[in-house]
Amino acid sequence: KTKAYQVQLAASRSSERARNEWSRLRRNNLDLVGDLKLTVVRVDLGKEKGVFFRLRVGPLPNVNEARQLCSALKKRRVGCLVVRPGK
Repeated sequence: KTKAYQVQLAASRSSERARNEWSRLRRNNLDLVGDLKLTVVRVDLGKEKGVFFRLRVGPLPNVNEARQLCSALKKRRVGCLVVRPGK
């Protein structure tokens, strides 16, 4: 659990794929995410959906900065969502 806001950029079936996706996203959006740290969160969604690895970047000091990053990424067709502290 984090104490800061993060932005989730993707979810993959393997941590390796999540890291590969991060490399690609970071390369294409270095001006926006270059200074942020990657966190890969393993989540088990049960028998039907299975395990996912959520690719999150941060820390971001507040919800407004997280939203600004997300909206800048969305303009580049990168899906994302804001993750509140402790999630």
